[in-house]
This record gives sequence, C-alpha cells and structure tokens, in this order.
Amino acid sequence: MPSNILITGAAGYIGGSLVADFLARKTTSIDVDGLIAAVRSEDQANSLSNLGVRVIQLDLTDEDTVVNDKAIHSISGRAVYKFPEDTKVSSVHIFDLTSLYGRIIENILQGKPLPTGREGYYFALAHYLHLGEVLDHLAIQLKARDLITDSKTKIYLNDEAAASSLGIPVPFVRPLWNSGDNIIAEIPHRIGWRPMWNKERFLQNLDDEIQAVVEHGKAKSSLIDSLFEFAAGQQDKA
Repeated sequence: MPSNILITGAAGYIGGSLVADFLARKTTSIDVDGLIAAVRSEDQANSLSNLGVRVIQLDLTDEDTVVNDKAIHSISGRAVYKFPEDTKVSSVHIFDLTSLYGRIIENILQGKPLPTGREGYYFALAHYLHLGEVLDHLAIQLKARDLITDSKTKIYLNDEAAASSLGIPVPFVRPLWNSGDNIIAEIPHRIGWRPMWNKERFLQNLDDEIQAVVEHGKAKSSLIDSLFEFAAGQQDKA
C-alpha cells in the first residue's frame, strides 16, 4: 500500500525545497501522488495545488502566515556589519539538506533500519563557516553590484545596533547570530548521505544567493514575530 508523506511548512524555504526536490526526482521509491503539503494560507494552497500536489490548509502554531518582504532596496547605500568575534557555525546547503531528508524518507519507505530514539538525531552538517569570512565575501559581492557603498565590513557598535539592523529583539542577538557550535554528525553519513557543497563552493556562489534575493525578495519567518512577542512578555513580567 502506498505511503502518504506529510510535509509541514511546505510553503517555506526548507519545506518548499523538499517538495520541489521530490517532484523533480525521476527514479525514486517516493510516490509523488502520496505527497501532502501542509500550508497556512489560501494563496499558498493554490500555488502548490497548481503543481499537482495535494494540499491541506492548517495553522499549526496559530501565528501569522509567512510573508515576503521585498527588502533588497533597503540596503542601498549601507555597509555590511559583523560582530568582533569570528564565530564558527555549522552549515549545510539547501540542496544537501533536502538530499538528507529524501534519503531518510526513502529508507523508511523501503523498510531499511534507521537509528532512532536517542540515536536518531540527524544533524545536517556539511561543513563549517566563519561568519566574519562569509560577511567579508558578501560585502565584496554587494559592492560589485553597487548595492552598498563600501566593500569593507564594519563592526557593530553594540548589541542594540545589531538588533536594530537584524530586525530581532536585543536578547536574541547573541544566541541567533553570534553563538557557535561544535557538532559531530556521524549518523547522516552512516546512512549514506554525502553532501556536495563545501565552504569553498558556498563562497564562490554567494553572488547567486544575492541574485535570488534581488529577484524574489527576502523571506520573513513568523519566528521573528514570536521572538518580539516573547521579549515583550518578559518585559511585562519584570
């Protein structure tokens, strides 16, 4: 009996990329007729329905729907800022991430044993990046497009300045944008995952990412609204 696969957040960046990856696969055990995409808004439902995907409309978090913010023009005439610390973070390209999800789902459908429980954490680590290095490259690419006036990165004066620039509450600046990690990702490789993107390839393709934002705008997650609501609630308790 064919299995159904429910993809939550199917209109978002990761969920939408996963749907697109499954639809593009030619030889796979994943039956695209069994895909069910969960979205929040009617517009999102209509967009996916036009691709032949079964859609259910529901709101799992009761938050506002994901919206697009055409924000590329707001950076014109500005510079790229970074923190004094050159934080190291784990990284994975969306192509490799959907590849991992696809491999996990295919193994499940084929009845292959998979690590579960305490062993069932699939950290999608392809390589590490230093944020300072990424932002230095980003500044050069943006200046080449005349989107900013200076190809040199600048340092945030304080967390308040960073919060204003990044559009997040001050208490979340460090955890979200200036905290590193040290992940050991053995299980994805154990099931045969082989990421195709490394740091060098990512940096070489930064201009493609800029072009995507120029063409499609910057996606804004409802998570940010949730952070502001939480921060406001903490202030009310103080």
